[in-house]
Amino acid sequence: MKEIRNIISRGKSYIKFLLSSTNQHGVHSPFVYNLTTKCFYDRTQKECYPLIKSVCRDYSVPFSYKKAKLLHRLISYLGYQKVYLQAKPIAAISKIVSIDNMVSISHSIESEDTFDLLYLDVDYFKTHHNALENLLLKTHNDSLIILNTINCSKRNDEIWEEIKEHPASRVTIHIFDLGLIFVRKEQAKEHFVIRV
Repeated sequence: MKEIRNIISRGKSYIKFLLSSTNQHGVHSPFVYNLTTKCFYDRTQKECYPLIKSVCRDYSVPFSYKKAKLLHRLISYLGYQKVYLQAKPIAAISKIVSIDNMVSISHSIESEDTFDLLYLDVDYFKTHHNALENLLLKTHNDSLIILNTINCSKRNDEIWEEIKEHPASRVTIHIFDLGLIFVRKEQAKEHFVIRV
């Protein structure tokens, strides 16, 4: 029964997403506009895409091949080097982010003072008190926190809404399966819903 409720909740979330989402033309932030046009919508065929496709096929990744390519492009576009992963399946996501990217991947939050990218399942917030505050201690101004499975259940939707409202979540981008949180203190607080 819980499974059926989650499927219905996910369907409602997707319809809501489609009705409220935009493309680059609805974005007025120069940072998000460039991210959208130069990274999200980059259609260049990369040599690494067949490897990413095989990882998606061989592992049960919680997102599509299209989102796997986007995750890989984000790291390359933003020039990230230090990555913290706390999402399942760790092996698959580690492979996706490290193909053709010079990254140091950690599975322990204590291993570095700060990270460029923190990638987590939204379930992390269900089990860790003050999760966002603790993660923010491990970020710098240009860091990105990516949350997976933000629309898999009603509770995940609620957690995403709480994160969006947090004062330190300056720029949030909802791309349905993934939620992106940028710290960027110099930027006005904004939320974007973007189709990719």
